[in-house]
Amino acid sequence: MAEGTTSGLVSDPNRAYIEAMSASEAAAYYDAYIGDLGEFENDEEPDWERMGCAGRAALEVYRSGAAADATYLALKDEVDRIEAELIPSHPDVVRADAEWSDCMADAGYPDYTRQPEAEARWVERANDPDGNGVGDPGDAAAQARLAPEEIALATADWDCADEVGYHDVVARVRNAAQQEYVDAHRDELDAWVKRWAEGP
Repeated sequence: MAEGTTSGLVSDPNRAYIEAMSASEAAAYYDAYIGDLGEFENDEEPDWERMGCAGRAALEVYRSGAAADATYLALKDEVDRIEAELIPSHPDVVRADAEWSDCMADAGYPDYTRQPEAEARWVERANDPDGNGVGDPGDAAAQARLAPEEIALATADWDCADEVGYHDVVARVRNAAQQEYVDAHRDELDAWVKRWAEGP
């Protein structure tokens, strides 16, 4: 959680500056900043050029140079697969999740089955204004109102994860899977590092 915030929501340092603008000035600001977000399917590549300076920066950083190299993209896909598929289904992690879930139930939170749910579900809860959450990240009163609830859940999550060694188990599984990929693709990865260390 960022310092000076609650509910996991980070204050926007530009907020006061934007609030001092007229409606037309604010509209022009956001048009330059994020442009036209448009509608994109989940698996569709956004039109970064339409997304203002933020989109152009993302295009430059994440869609060019070393980050656009096929070797890097394959590595990124494997890292994503490990996080999304391998780790949650690994027997050691499944066992750790079950132990964590039992501990959370004893702490008064019986509806959680996997450790990542604690943060994910809290963020959803906090960001839902219709569910009596914060909604507006700048709503300090709402953040303060939810803070005791967030602290209680976060403390239970922390204590249970520590009790069952949850993060150590996940780190061990993750490191082993990533090392296996590196060992199998070491020549390509070394060549990628060498190529981009010398510049495009």
